[in-house]
Order: sequence, then C-alpha cells, then structure tokens
Amino acid sequence: MGGLSRLLTIVLLAVFVVIYEKQYLESSIISDSSEAPVLKQTSQVVKLRGGGIQRPPALGDGCYHVFIDAGSNRGVHGRFLFEPEKYNRSLFTQKFDELFGNKRTKQNICVFAFEPNVAKHNISQKATQDAYSKMGWRYQYLPYGVSDTDGQVTFYRNLDYFNGLKREEWGFGTHLHGNMTEAATVNVLDLAAWSEQHIFNRSIPYKNRYNRAHPVVAMKMDVEGSEYRTIDHLMEMGTACKFDFILGELHYNDVPQVFGRHNLTLEKHVEKYAIYMKKMLAKEGCPTFLEFDDEQYLHDGKPYPTDDTQ
Repeated sequence: MGGLSRLLTIVLLAVFVVIYEKQYLESSIISDSSEAPVLKQTSQVVKLRGGGIQRPPALGDGCYHVFIDAGSNRGVHGRFLFEPEKYNRSLFTQKFDELFGNKRTKQNICVFAFEPNVAKHNISQKATQDAYSKMGWRYQYLPYGVSDTDGQVTFYRNLDYFNGLKREEWGFGTHLHGNMTEAATVNVLDLAAWSEQHIFNRSIPYKNRYNRAHPVVAMKMDVEGSEYRTIDHLMEMGTACKFDFILGELHYNDVPQVFGRHNLTLEKHVEKYAIYMKKMLAKEGCPTFLEFDDEQYLHDGKPYPTDDTQ
C-alpha cells in the first residue's frame, strides 16, 4: 500500500503542475493595451514561489523566452519569430532558430516591440498585437523609444534620408538628415531600468515538455543612433550581461553623440567607440553586439493568422 500511495501522490502532483502552468500562462497574457502599463505604478503584487517577497507584476511574467525588438518599425521581426514559414527569405528566421531553437513553442515566447514612430506605425503594430493575441501569442507593442533615461526627446522623420518616405520612415531618429523632415516629440524610457523591472525580474514558468532549454532573453536593436547611449547605460548598470544575445545595426553617421562621459563629434569617434563598446562587453563576459541586419520584407504584407490556419 505504501508504494501505491506514493504513486498516487506523484500522479496528483503532476496533474497539479500541468493545471497550474496552464492557468498561469493564460492569466498572464498581456492585455490589449499600448498605453502606459510600461511606466505606470500599480498597487497589485505578485507573490513569488515559495512565499518569497511580493512585488508589482512585471510585463514579462509568464514568459519563458523573451525577444525585445528595440526599433521595431512595422513589427515584422516579431512576425519572423512567430511565423517563419511566411518569411523564408529572411536571415532572421535562421537566426531565431539559433537563438530560441527550431522546435520552440509559440505560447512560451514573448515579444516586446518598441517603436516610437506612432504616427507611422501605430496601426500596423496594433494589428499585429491584436491578431497574435487571438492566437494566444504574446506580442506587446510599446510606443516608446529606448534610451538611457525616461523622458521626452525630439525625433525627426527624415523622409528623404535613404528614400525614407518609401521605406517605412526607417531613418526616424534623434538626428536630422536631409531636407524633407518633420519633428516629433517622442516618449523614451530607460531600457536598463525597464528590463530589470519587467524582464529580468519576471516570473518564469517551470520547465516542462515544451520548455527544456535554458530561458533566453535576446534583443534586436535598430534605433538610428540611440544604440550607443542605450548600451553604454546598459553596461554601466550591469544589465547588458543579463542578455543572452544582442544584435542589430550600428549607425556611424549619427553625430554628434553626447552621453555619459563621451562626446563623439565625428564619425571616426563613433567608429572607435563602437570598437570600445564591443571590447568592453567581451571583457565583462557579456554578449557582444553582433552587427546583423535584414531589411527584407520591409513592407511586410503577409496575411495575419487565424484560428483555422494554425
């Protein structure tokens, strides 16, 4: 009878864990809102496992893997991750297989897509968020720029910069380029502080048959020159080393760059700083900044999934 009792206890415990994981993941699906959950304080608390210290809920609670898309434009990189079969020419589909594995479960990955060009991309970003929410996939559009502090910054649309008007305004940033431009006031946030609060302090689901590998936090950064001040602050705060991968595009012609103790007035100064930045990341054992860019499917155009297509 002792053996039977132990077997029954094990079975009941396994059933409880499965039910808990299902309820936890369903309850932690991010709501359909791109308003200020990022910065807003809340009186709600999350009780940590084992009766630990309580804390405010994090946007990343319930996320096993995390992909931060800083400078997400229309949001197509999140679609590369969730629907690689539709984008077979993209270099990112293979890269995501390397980062998250090619047998990943979509319900266990969260994408946080930062895009400050609200006037241009608000509709497409919300459409992606809404379509994926219906599938049970966690894609959160965040209408902010990333930086080394919270606040507001002037951005420029740079419509004739590398034909930006016809290329989804891909030069939208803090530096003025060309003659055809418009200024916009953009909300930015301290990416290091946000990541500590919402990603690296998140409650991670238990490993199960879908989550066997180490939880991965990866970031793609394409922020038109703001990468230097943002990464410098990530290094200063010790947050950079908590990422598993950082990749994206470095912009050498966005000068001047003034941040921290750096005053980079010429392109050659920015190039030297980029080398220094990569060396410092490597020295500390952090993931270095992998220069990796793919502008295919810039305009997207692929249909969204529906329940009967999955």
